[in-house]
Amino acid sequence: MKNVSRFVFLNFAMLVLAFFAAGISASAVSVTQDGLDVAIVTEKQSYEGKDGISARLSVMNTNLFDVGNLRLEIIPPQGYQLRESFDSTMQADVLISGKSAELNTFFVFARRLTKITETLSY
Repeated sequence: MKNVSRFVFLNFAMLVLAFFAAGISASAVSVTQDGLDVAIVTEKQSYEGKDGISARLSVMNTNLFDVGNLRLEIIPPQGYQLRESFDSTMQADVLISGKSAELNTFFVFARRLTKITETLSY
């Protein structure tokens, strides 16, 4: 079994950051690397204001071998937080060749954004 979790994690992080940094204007984004097809899909084409965001992150192993130590993670967009009872990460010990794993989650608008101020004293 080949361990490619480092590459997969970087792929997910770049995919999610690119998706959410663009103002959440697409309902699907996908990329393929190292025999893994990765996709993030939302219910709507665009989001405004205080809309909740339902997202599905999926990965399919198109390799001829199993992949081990796979971690899926969806990072919430700025101003949003994970809804209670939903997870933003999933760990798969083994993803069998030809099979897929999926993470479904939901983000809600953060009602109150906290501003952190650091005070330095000399």
